[in-house]
Amino acid sequence: MSRTLLGSLAVLAALAVPAAADMQNLGIVVPAPPSLWQYTPLAVDAAGKVYAFADDTLYGLAGGAFAPLVSGIKQLAWGDDDIWIDPSGFAVNAAGTLAYVATGYSGRLLEVNLAAKSARELTGAALAANYGLAVDPIYGKVFLTDSYTQDLYLVDTVNSGGLTLMKQFAGAVFGSGVAFSPAGELVVPVATALAKWPTDDHYPVDLYRFSKAWLDEAAAGKTPTAQPACFGTGLKVSGTGFIVADSKGITYLQAADAIYTVDPNGNLGAACGDPSINVFDWDMAGRGFMGLAYDPVEYRLLFAYRGSTATDWTLHEYRLPTAWTGADNHWDTPANWWNGTAPGVRAAAFSGTPAVQPALYRDETAAGVGFRSAGWAVGGSAFTLSVGADGIDSAGSGMSTVAPGVTLTADSRWTVGSGNTLTLNGALDGGGRVLTKEGPGTLRLGRAGNLAGLNLDAGTVVVQPAAGPGVLVTHALSIAGSGTAPSATLDLANGCMIIDYTGDPAASPFEQVKAWIKAGWLGPDAPWCGTGITSTLARDNPDLYAVGFVDQGRLLAETGELWYGPGGTRGETFGGAEVDETSILVKVTYLGDVDLDGKVYDDDVAIMSGNYSKTGPTGAEYWNGDIFGFDGWVYDDEAGIVGGAYNNGRLYGEPMGALAGPGAMPEPATLALILAGGAALAARRRHHSQPRPEGPRNI
Repeated sequence: MSRTLLGSLAVLAALAVPAAADMQNLGIVVPAPPSLWQYTPLAVDAAGKVYAFADDTLYGLAGGAFAPLVSGIKQLAWGDDDIWIDPSGFAVNAAGTLAYVATGYSGRLLEVNLAAKSARELTGAALAANYGLAVDPIYGKVFLTDSYTQDLYLVDTVNSGGLTLMKQFAGAVFGSGVAFSPAGELVVPVATALAKWPTDDHYPVDLYRFSKAWLDEAAAGKTPTAQPACFGTGLKVSGTGFIVADSKGITYLQAADAIYTVDPNGNLGAACGDPSINVFDWDMAGRGFMGLAYDPVEYRLLFAYRGSTATDWTLHEYRLPTAWTGADNHWDTPANWWNGTAPGVRAAAFSGTPAVQPALYRDETAAGVGFRSAGWAVGGSAFTLSVGADGIDSAGSGMSTVAPGVTLTADSRWTVGSGNTLTLNGALDGGGRVLTKEGPGTLRLGRAGNLAGLNLDAGTVVVQPAAGPGVLVTHALSIAGSGTAPSATLDLANGCMIIDYTGDPAASPFEQVKAWIKAGWLGPDAPWCGTGITSTLARDNPDLYAVGFVDQGRLLAETGELWYGPGGTRGETFGGAEVDETSILVKVTYLGDVDLDGKVYDDDVAIMSGNYSKTGPTGAEYWNGDIFGFDGWVYDDEAGIVGGAYNNGRLYGEPMGALAGPGAMPEPATLALILAGGAALAARRRHHSQPRPEGPRNI
């Protein structure tokens, strides 16, 4: 079978392949296969020893390198070096004393005795193409599949490999790897239809799980009464290569571009991968992922990977998440985690209905956190949880919360599923890293700073803590979709954002930020109901609130004035955070609060008065009074809004009321503007009923 069928797994288009940073290069060279379209499979015994098979040599890992354990296997088995071995199936028994190799095209099965350094063919196990091979960890029984029919056989290794048919799969057209979990459950993938290649490379594949009870009966020579359960139906893949299964019921499938996961409910995901690889591009042959083994001692996946055919295949690991089993709520107690392993360099996994919620009693570290069901709440608000490249994922209908502060130790991708809200009650310290938000659900932040970048690939990010306004500080921002039609949403609620860019203000991302805000505003008929940058507070109270913005660098260049920062005329900080002249400031505030200081007052009236119905320099890039429509005009609609807000004494975050006294009255020069604008507002309110005069001032 070609590599296209055997080793190229493709998933639904909606599934994102995570970055290769999720895996660790161990720097150990893996023996290369003899030709481009062959493999070097891997295996691990119950003691955690690692094996590899290439050409006709079986290798063992020791001292940081693979060394030959049994060489010249073709001669040992047949006395002939010309026999073709395509080691598509490879397994070692739990004791590490016997290894089995399915030879692929030639349809043969080899048994290698590691102690005696001998090899023999199990002649009774000849098939048209025997790709799937697994040794059960309980009894040491060998199971084999015919790749072209996906019939499942038990091999009689005592009597030269006689085959007993254990299961036929109706409608099967092909299959490949099979795998046992450490608990003795067998997983078998079955393709139920051919792909219409080359126009369609996908095969619908079902996954079947055989229970430990089934194995018990089969090992005893009985016809099993227990039937396999189909737990993954119609998974869209381009073949399945090597597969393994862990003790938590997760199945892992190796493909050219990634290691993919299937949970016990049949949901397809990804553990680690290389998004640059196109599994259907023949030029990609000889690179990507090769081989797959599960290490039950270190609780990790092992595989070979290379990004270029000019480099060696090297051994990589992916440390699997450790599951919370908490007898009490102490995160730091190893016994509260499956296999007695606290997260640390691993990710923490939480699933099912919470019985005991975890809490931090000191600062902790995890490669990531995965809430596989809703309702989880991590306590310990006095401490900090440092999170690596796996980020924090949240699934299930409902909410999960994290009370401790969170610090990023690596660029990370956070996925929040449909119908789910992930809430960080503590502060998020970006650690100078990039956070990428994926999935259709909602990520709710409070105070978040020191981010190198925030990428909104899907869904919604809300900046709103449990109480008071939130603040988001990032050096860069991206929102999926086109510049004027974003497909994700940043909801500032009642908070603010600082984009602290670097470089010349003329190269600032202000135009894009302004376009996202305009997309969020959407229009006078549905204010602040769009995607992009918006505010639920403004959406629910469109006559009171809006999203204001200013580029400090362009403001300073045009007017010589800095509003916020050292020496700022409006304040030393913004939202309680330090800012400088190369910052874009965005804030949810009162309609009419032009300078974003939380009140509509003399300064705002003066700014609008100076810009009212005047032409100005192209690119006057600050919120200079065009608070309605963002179309460059400062005219009666804006004047009326400012006038109405001023005369009602709006101070952001404080009760509305009459002006405090004469000292709050505007200067005489602006009073006429306020009155005239108020009249215009009463007459026309939210829709332009007459053309604006020539000479708009662009914001």
